[in-house]
Amino acid sequence: MATTKELQQQVANLNMRISTLRDELTTLKDELKRFRTDVASDVNYLSETVLNQNSGGSGGR
Repeated sequence: MATTKELQQQVANLNMRISTLRDELTTLKDELKRFRTDVASDVNYLSETVLNQNSGGSGGR
């Protein structure tokens, strides 16, 4: 059976781990939001490029 001091140390370690994981989760959420924004921007750019090529060019013919 663990002593009270050992249990308190385990709880302190677990609380530190929870805090670290919470920080990592926040960072990952922020990075995912930025990634989604970047992908949406890239898709818009590519769509505009394709539309401009199809409407303004000779179409390769």
